Amino acid sequence: MDYRVRSSDFRGGLDDLMRNKGLAIGLLLISVVSVLALTGCREVHGDQAADAPPPATVVPGVDVSLLTVDHPEQYPLAAAVARAAASELVVTGTVSPDIARNVPVIALASGRVVGIYARLGDTVRCRGRG
Repeated sequence: MDYRVRSSDFRGGLDDLMRNKGLAIGLLLISVVSVLALTGCREVHGDQAADAPPPATVVPGVDVSLLTVDHPEQYPLAAAVARAAASELVVTGTVSPDIARNVPVIALASGRVVGIYARLGDTVRCRGRG
C-alpha cells in the first residue's frame, strides 16, 4: 500500500473550496470583520480636560430683595420655632422588592430550608468546607 500524499491532492481540494462562491464570500466577510475588530482594540486616551464637566459657578450672598412672586399674600411669613417631635412614627405601609435590583439565584442542589440560624449583620461561614 502506498501511504504517500501528493501536494496535488491538497491543491485540488483547495481549488474546489474556492470555486464555491458562498464559502469565498463567507471567508471574505470573516476576514474583514476580524481586521476591523482588531484595529478597534487600540487603547485611546482622550483629553481629560475636554471631557471634564464645567466648573461650578457659586453665587455668594444672594440679595433677597431681587426675588419677587406674583401673589405674595399666598405665602405668609412665619417665625422659626423649636417644637418637640416624636422619636418614633407609627404608620401603615407595604414593603415591596425593588424589581430592578432582583437577582435570580440558581440552586446547585434541590432541597428545603428548614431554618435559618443567623440574623441580619451576623458573620457566617461554611461548616462543611474550608
